[in-house]
Amino acid sequence: MDGQPIGEGDDLRRAIIGKNIGDRVKLTVQRAGKTRTVDVTLSAFSFPSTSQ
Repeated sequence: MDGQPIGEGDDLRRAIIGKNIGDRVKLTVQRAGKTRTVDVTLSAFSFPSTSQ
């Protein structure tokens, strides 16, 4: 993220904590032998409720 390596999901969460809603970050993702870079604008979200 923003040029810094992220090894696990917890690392990404820790990096995001220091950011604000509306900040833009650059993510470089490697998957299936391919590399892709995307710009992401951070926004607030909530997980859907699982109660029925």
